[in-house]
Amino acid sequence: MDTHAMLEAFRPKGLGRLLVVGWIAGAALGAGTEAPGLLPPRARVLTGRAKAINYTQLRGWSPLAFQGTVLLPEARGSARVYSHEGGSRIRAAFHALAPASRFGGDALTYVLWAVSPLGRATNLGELVPSKSGHCRIEVTTPLQSFGLVVSAEPYFSVTRMSDLLVLKNEPRRETRAQVEAMEVRFEQDPNPRVAAGPEALAPVPRDPKVSPYVHQARNAMRAAREEQAERFAPEEFHRAEALSAELEGMPKLWKRPAVLTARQVVQQAEDARLVALRTRAAETLSSLQRAAETAQQKAAAAQAEAQAAQAQLAEVRAKSSQEVAQARQQASAQQLALRKRLRDQLNLLLQTQDTDQGIVARLSDVSFASGSAQVMPAAREKLAKVAGILLAYPGLKVRVEGHTDATGQPAFNAKLSELRAGRVRDQLLKHGLAPTALVSEGLASSRPVTSEETPQGRQQNRRVELILTGEAIAF
Repeated sequence: MDTHAMLEAFRPKGLGRLLVVGWIAGAALGAGTEAPGLLPPRARVLTGRAKAINYTQLRGWSPLAFQGTVLLPEARGSARVYSHEGGSRIRAAFHALAPASRFGGDALTYVLWAVSPLGRATNLGELVPSKSGHCRIEVTTPLQSFGLVVSAEPYFSVTRMSDLLVLKNEPRRETRAQVEAMEVRFEQDPNPRVAAGPEALAPVPRDPKVSPYVHQARNAMRAAREEQAERFAPEEFHRAEALSAELEGMPKLWKRPAVLTARQVVQQAEDARLVALRTRAAETLSSLQRAAETAQQKAAAAQAEAQAAQAQLAEVRAKSSQEVAQARQQASAQQLALRKRLRDQLNLLLQTQDTDQGIVARLSDVSFASGSAQVMPAAREKLAKVAGILLAYPGLKVRVEGHTDATGQPAFNAKLSELRAGRVRDQLLKHGLAPTALVSEGLASSRPVTSEETPQGRQQNRRVELILTGEAIAF
């Protein structure tokens, strides 16, 4: 039996034979969205759009059409939606679905998604086209207001939609439901293999001796490894690995036992990937919290020292005029000592130096996502420690200045430098610095620190600087 014949054997032989329970997108974090900065992004996130239809007031079945996107313009489909107390039932048929592997990279199959008005995408189930590109599916969803889209995916149990969107629902004139006033927006992940080079984009070869589900299982295992599931979800990953080894050891990878085992591998590998995501997020958050607590403890100790020094200074001022003069000299020396200590403490975290303007601590452009104002996790951890140090020096004033190089559009550079300075100020405010002690400003490329004739020079000019002044440090 070749691959297509095997798929025909497993496809439902009539409308209503297949009932699929969906997977909720974003279940890895429990809220449908990824907390920025907690997980290193594998690729940029794109935003897709589709029309949502409200079936709440629907009585009976309502027809619906599907229209192919620019990726697969010849594809089309139709559906009937029935709303009931527990949600909605969908019966759909699709035509002219070319093999998903034509898109290259990881693409191997198609998935039907329901997108809620808030943009959360739910995996409703896999579409398995026949040789002629036709397939049918019947699914249920607890949603009663949603849009329907179809995307090409690396395996059937994915929980986040790829950017390979091939079909979108379109209301027909006879659609009896109510079209939402606004379009639904949802997140899409670019095909992760695109960044791996041209050789990774080649379609998976059509091999009659290997089921497409075997390729899906291999994709799912690779995705789990990329999220370090072996480290962060060892129990789940080892179960998936054992099933994968069992699958790869089968002599006939197109037979029913191989198909069933491959589907088990996909589900177990996806479970391991999601557990790894949750564990990594929790460990990153815990690490940041510990760093903040340590910084606060050090700040408390330094503040106690500063308070003791202030008390000593007040006692000295109560003495004779000669002692007051001596105390003033001691205070000046103390300010210099405080300045040096502050500079030395900051220099452990950031490049720091004394200038005529004050103490200047510098964050390089690698502290931010390329071309954006998103503060990277390592930089946020440093800023948490910097805030803890600054809290130990009462009366400090902090000016946050954003700088860019001279390449690109001036308007964009001005806005980017302002946003980056503002994000750094927000991070310092978050960790306890007073709003009255912080100001921020974007200066674009107006104050370079070196020549821009070399890439190294331009990189040095892309920076955010903290300029510290105040009586406590004799500025």
